[in-house]
Amino acid sequence: MQENITTKTVFGVAWKTLETFLVGLIQTLIFLILARLLSPEDFGVIAILAALIAISNIFINSGLGTALIQGKDINEIDYSSVLIFSFIASLVIYFFLFLIAPYIADFYNQPIIKDVLRVYSISIIFFAINGVQKSILIRELRFKEIFIVSSFSVIISGCISIIMAFKGFGIYALVFNSLILASLNTISFSIFMKWLPSFRFSISRLSKMLRYSYKLLLSNLIEVIYTNIFPIVIGKSFSIQSLGFYNNGRQIPSLLSSSINASITSVTFSVYSRYQTDLDKLKSLTRDTVIVTNFIMLPLMAFLAAIAEPLVVLILTEKWLPSVPYLQLFCLIYGLHHQHNISFQAIAATGRSDLFLRYQFIKKIFGICFLALMIKFNLIYVVIGQIFTTFLSIIITATPNKNILNYSVNEQLTDFIPYLLISLIMFYGLIYVGKVDIPILGLLTIQAFVAILIYIGLSAVLQLRGLSLFKNILNSFFKKK
Repeated sequence: MQENITTKTVFGVAWKTLETFLVGLIQTLIFLILARLLSPEDFGVIAILAALIAISNIFINSGLGTALIQGKDINEIDYSSVLIFSFIASLVIYFFLFLIAPYIADFYNQPIIKDVLRVYSISIIFFAINGVQKSILIRELRFKEIFIVSSFSVIISGCISIIMAFKGFGIYALVFNSLILASLNTISFSIFMKWLPSFRFSISRLSKMLRYSYKLLLSNLIEVIYTNIFPIVIGKSFSIQSLGFYNNGRQIPSLLSSSINASITSVTFSVYSRYQTDLDKLKSLTRDTVIVTNFIMLPLMAFLAAIAEPLVVLILTEKWLPSVPYLQLFCLIYGLHHQHNISFQAIAATGRSDLFLRYQFIKKIFGICFLALMIKFNLIYVVIGQIFTTFLSIIITATPNKNILNYSVNEQLTDFIPYLLISLIMFYGLIYVGKVDIPILGLLTIQAFVAILIYIGLSAVLQLRGLSLFKNILNSFFKKK
């Protein structure tokens, strides 16, 4: 049984990583094409709309979807009840956004926002449906099926959006990418799963799940509002063009981070929930996940920060060079973000969603304070404030890790500091190599080789557990193949 769960976990991570990365890659390709067709002001508008949609989607999918995955006695009535509730909620939110669209356009003095938001927000109705579908598959660890459906949908929607971009549709190419993706996901999941809801609705069953999920809903709502309040505030406090550079700088590290973090946390939460009463096993799984993720994420973000300038010139052209400082700073933020996120996944799996909410609230209070303080200065200081918040989040998370999981502070430091230090050594080595005056592609190739040599070499010399765990995962994957 244990071996079967471990195997499912390894392959779940692999399939989820492929799915998340492929979806993010195609969306980023669309983003890069639009970067050559639209102005930074247009990207600022897109950032504001994406923030509003992200906040809206949290009300629909996060809390109850998590309850479906975590619950012990979930059945068909639960699936149907959540679907009906989420669908009705999505209609209410859509009509609310439809009504306030003109006021948002006036607030930012951007008339185009009214019509674009009214079209863009239709996607939340489809997300309400496929959110339940994905929760069922995640609960059953059927990540291969999710990969197939999501890949098909994103390729089709991506191709259509690229054609629209070249035909001169501009900002609507990205808007319709979201719409087509959401609708294709919903239809494809229905066909692939061969599952239709029974349309039975139980208030008592829904209420039971809401008692668990409302705290996670509030926690996720705090997280998403906190993340998306930055483009909303920046778009008003600075120029829309500055928001475009800020958003572009965040895009690439966000893609890499979300690809890895989403794949790991979506799988591990389901697995953690199976061991919610075995705290020793849960702690062991959590530590291994933290170590492996540190082993991957920290050097990846250090490498990206070191090659930021030639990379931006290569893929976005020189007109986007002002986004380089933001990209480098966001590499540090996203390189550290998983450290507390994984631990709270384990804590939430034990049913302590109250702690999850409490500490999320504390961390975001610090973040909002830094935003209020730094917004008075240059935009770069706003990002520096986010870095301080990230470090504070890691410190704050140490307490529930110790109290709930018996994951001591010394163990947490042991699982983090070595990977951070050798990533910094690698970073400064790459900065030195970057001074060589050769063509960009040749420089990036040399830097990639040097990065692997330094990081893997130091990991082997120091006999870091992350290297052995990573090798075991690769061996398990290829043996199965």
